[in-house]
Amino acid sequence: MTLRRMALRLQRPVRTRRDPLHAEDRFQFWVTVGFVVIIALVVLILVAAVGIDYYNSHIKPVATVGGASIDRDRWDERTRLTLFRLSRAEGLVREQMAAGLLDPQVGATRLDQLNQASTNAAQASIDELIDLTFEGQLAAERGISATEEEIDAAIEREATIPERRRLQVIFVEPGAERGGQPATGDPSTEEIEAAREKAEMAAAELADGFPFAQVAQGYSTDPSGDNGGEYGIITGDDASEDPWLTQVFELAVNETTEVVEGSDGIYRIGRVTQILPAEPQLAFLDRVTQAVGRDAYRDAIRREVVSDELRDSVTAELAADTAEQLHLAEIVIEQGENEDEASGEGVIMASHILYSPNDMPNAAAAIPEDDPAWAAALAAAQATVDRLRGVVDVDERIAAFEAAAVAESDDPGSGAQGGDLGFFSRDGQYVPELTNPLFDDPELVRGDIVGPLKTSFGHHVVLFMERRAPTEQRIASVVERLSVPDADFAAIARESSDGAEAEEGGDLGWLVVQELPEGSEEIIAALPPGGVSEPVALADGTHFYKLLERAERPLEPDQQALVRQSAYPDWFAQRKTEATSDGRITLDPSILAPSTTDETTDQETLP
Repeated sequence: MTLRRMALRLQRPVRTRRDPLHAEDRFQFWVTVGFVVIIALVVLILVAAVGIDYYNSHIKPVATVGGASIDRDRWDERTRLTLFRLSRAEGLVREQMAAGLLDPQVGATRLDQLNQASTNAAQASIDELIDLTFEGQLAAERGISATEEEIDAAIEREATIPERRRLQVIFVEPGAERGGQPATGDPSTEEIEAAREKAEMAAAELADGFPFAQVAQGYSTDPSGDNGGEYGIITGDDASEDPWLTQVFELAVNETTEVVEGSDGIYRIGRVTQILPAEPQLAFLDRVTQAVGRDAYRDAIRREVVSDELRDSVTAELAADTAEQLHLAEIVIEQGENEDEASGEGVIMASHILYSPNDMPNAAAAIPEDDPAWAAALAAAQATVDRLRGVVDVDERIAAFEAAAVAESDDPGSGAQGGDLGFFSRDGQYVPELTNPLFDDPELVRGDIVGPLKTSFGHHVVLFMERRAPTEQRIASVVERLSVPDADFAAIARESSDGAEAEEGGDLGWLVVQELPEGSEEIIAALPPGGVSEPVALADGTHFYKLLERAERPLEPDQQALVRQSAYPDWFAQRKTEATSDGRITLDPSILAPSTTDETTDQETLP
């Protein structure tokens, strides 16, 4: 019995067989877990992608200004506001054209300008946002802010169509051709003086009672001149920034402005022919709210109010009744027009009267030399030579020559201009039979009559006016003469300068900094009283400046307007440049056009 028990105890344990279905369940479980993990990862990746896209599209800064970020949402709001305003302006222009209040050509030009502005709206909007943000920071430093009442008033002003005025205008642009052909390149000193004189002649005729339309047709270089100066409707939005517009909006109906030189160099005269009072624009707030959003629009107006108040504060501070002024004189050596530098001869200025056989210069070459028409033309030319040489006074002789050219010359182009041929070289645009006798006679002086000279066009009577040495030689001569101790700057200017003030010894009068020639401000500002500059190469020629005096003086009305106009832009530009240089203002290069993007950096300072 004991053995049996022991045998029972020693029996091997019975092993149960594993169920194959149990292993498959566990495998399926892990597959399911893996699938869930993959789905979770995909979801996370999608969420991250959406988040990154949202961040890039809405939150990522496109610019920073003094630590403040400008994100894409704010940029988009500003762009939509800009486009809304441009669309509104376009609608007003089209309404005025449809009502016959705006000349079609002028209206088309304005529509083109608005279309171009719409194309550039995004870039303009980010620039505006940067400026407004920076101005807000500068204003805060001065304790300037906008009240709710000021914001409401600004919104009401924008919701109102401002007072408009219908104008006739005369614009005289230096170097521009009659009929609205624009000038090419920078105008010369002579072209500027001629434009000023032309504008003053127009103003004199208006004062004498000549019809505005007639004067505009005779003097204006603007396309509106062909239509009697009809310019259409303008608003007073920018009147405070433009001296001419300021005058326009101070006039009553049928009153005329003075001649006003604009910052662009154009001389302007305007007459008010109709005044349209301000009126509210219906549903403006609903439309701007739909386009931008009420809160975004109000925030934009707040920033603009602060900007305006900052501008007013700085302008009042800088545009005082007195300012430092410089009494300046200059010598100008213009680049010789039509100069043949290789010849080394320089150029000559002359006028001519052409007497052609049968009064037909273009057909003269085909007329036989023994034809009586040639002899008749020669006789007429010789008679003019004899008559003009009999005039002893040089100025009277020149005046008589110009009158004869207008009345008798068969050259329709120069004849209408008193025979003026301008400056020309020996081998330039005129035939050698005309130019060689002038260049070959070094004894000729101003007012001499030369001829008759025969060419294939007829017989020419020539008035010699001036001989100019090559430009480089003239510059070198001035440098040499100014290098002499106690050189007489005024005498050298009278003898050598091409400037309009040459007869006054180059005296430009008293100038504020804003009136100094562009590109020479720093050089002139560094001169001591009595100091003379080195040659300064500018677009219209080479200049030599002498600072006669420096003093604090009362501003003339036109100077005060110029100072007020430039005071704030100059002040703000300097501070923005400093902030850009030290990295306080940055712009994400990815939003710029490819040609202006530096792909090697993540952030770049504004240009």
